[in-house]
This record gives sequence, structure tokens and C-alpha cells, in this order.
Amino acid sequence: MPTTATPRTPDDADRTPVDPGAAAPWDPARVGSVLVNRRRGWSRRARLPERVRGADPRREVVGWCDARSPEHGWLLVPSGGGVVGLALRAAGRRGAESEAQCELCGTTRPAGHVTVFAAARPAGDGEVAVRACRDLACAEHVRLLRATPTLRPRAGTSIAERERALHERCAALVGAVLAGA
Repeated sequence: MPTTATPRTPDDADRTPVDPGAAAPWDPARVGSVLVNRRRGWSRRARLPERVRGADPRREVVGWCDARSPEHGWLLVPSGGGVVGLALRAAGRRGAESEAQCELCGTTRPAGHVTVFAAARPAGDGEVAVRACRDLACAEHVRLLRATPTLRPRAGTSIAERERALHERCAALVGAVLAGA
């Protein structure tokens, strides 16, 4: 797999993720280079929170929603020593009407804190849906030592087990999005 960033366009036939290396901080262009399903105009819209700029998604899952446009979310998933990115779109502005569990981190959240996100398949043949934390900050949620009123991780599991399960579920989501691509 190449270790340098190459310019990508939405019409690229080769959708192989590129890991631009670990030294540079993450910015919209670098994130865009690993997205396998990005759309035109992504870099003009993208706003990365500070926690994402300094993250190392080669070691952990990183997810976030745009503060100005919360229906747009992104997920960076470690994959084979590199990173695969997914652009996500919230299916609606409202979260679940009742308590719900995130399908990625397994955390139980109160009403309105879990929503359905859709990831378009690169080949244009549909979408893959997942019910996830509205803020996509699942990596932070699995690190909780104790439950809070708004975050209840799976009981009886260690932080390492929850981190491993999050990675496995995110990798399965990437696999489902790329299936048939």
C-alpha cells in the first residue's frame, strides 16, 4: 500500500485507501485522501475538531460530526496499518425517541443521543445504515470507567474489550460499505 497521499476525485476508479503517513497532523485534505466514499465539495465543508487533528487513527477509531452541519459525520478506522475513512450522513435530525444502544460502541444512551447514519457505497449501489452515537465520539465513550447518566457502557467489560469490539464493528461497517465496490 502506498504511504504518500495522492489526489483523489469522486470519479476515481481505484478506491484503495491511502495512508498519508503519521507525522503530519490531520486536516481536511488528509482526511479526504482516505475517504472511500466522499462526495464533491467535501473539503470545502469539512471542519475538524481539535481532537481529530491530533488523533492517530492508525491505532484507534476516530469519529466526529461537523459542529455546523451535524447531519454530516466521518469515521476513520484503522485497517492493515493504514486508515480507511467513511463519510456518513444522518438519516434524520432527531435521534431515537427512547433509550437506544449504539451499534458501534455498544453504549446505551438516552433518548435523542443515538441516530441512524448512512454510508454511501462507493460504487453508487446503495447505502449501509448503522445506529450510532449522535456525536460519533464512540472511541471516547468506550474508555469510560463508570457509567454516567448519559453514557452506559456494556456492564462487565473492560476498556480494552470495548475498544477491541468497537474496532471490530467499525471494520465490519467498512467491509459492508466496500462490499461489491
